[in-house]
Amino acid sequence: MNDEFNSTTLREMTSRLIHAEHLIDDLRRENARTRHDFNTLAAKFEAALIFFESRVDAVYQSALLQAKGEPSPFKVISAVETEKRLQELIFSGFIDEPQIDELNLKDIISGDLSIGVKKGPLTLYGFRLHPGASRDLGNRVRIESGEFGAVVFGPYKRLRTGRYKVRFDLDLQTAVDELSGSMSFDIFDGTSGEVVCAKTVSAPDFAPHHVVELSFAWEPQTPNHLIEIRTFQGLQCVVFLNEIVIEADE
Repeated sequence: MNDEFNSTTLREMTSRLIHAEHLIDDLRRENARTRHDFNTLAAKFEAALIFFESRVDAVYQSALLQAKGEPSPFKVISAVETEKRLQELIFSGFIDEPQIDELNLKDIISGDLSIGVKKGPLTLYGFRLHPGASRDLGNRVRIESGEFGAVVFGPYKRLRTGRYKVRFDLDLQTAVDELSGSMSFDIFDGTSGEVVCAKTVSAPDFAPHHVVELSFAWEPQTPNHLIEIRTFQGLQCVVFLNEIVIEADE
């Protein structure tokens, strides 16, 4: 009896140990990804800072030359031309040209989530993508077929207290009658770790062009509560996320 009990206990302990090792491996991988993201962001910030400082020095030297009445090698350009050049720089590298007429830098760099349409490169607004399952094409996000979990998430910004609607505009690349699986969407409080609102759409309920809407009340307990808008892929079909729209729910 004791031998059987000890054998069962040993198997349970071994199983738990293996499970714990898997969890540790997952944490190590997640830590490695986080460190990589942080180091990449730090490198980009440092490069931008060096570039900005060099440009400030160049402008200062140009101003000194002009004050002396000497010709300057630099040309002063208008704010409109500056914004156009900045937009060309930010939009470079995408497969499709972003369909944005005017670049709202304040909306992009702000720590507060604004009301309105988030389209074009969603990654500009702070949204992040699953590296193996989704890609920002410039004017929409391509989500690959399969079960990947969260494929679009973010933007990790503050949102004022109130009631809101969030719409996900989707296009499917497979005939509806051939679909299988499902997709899920939720609003997540990244500070408290709670799901505020969620919806799952199964394959039979999809249309070729489909809009999913979430309605929720946002009541952050502190000013630093961050909202996360998440899309989960479990549909056996390539899906294009065209835009995310955030509206006040009167």
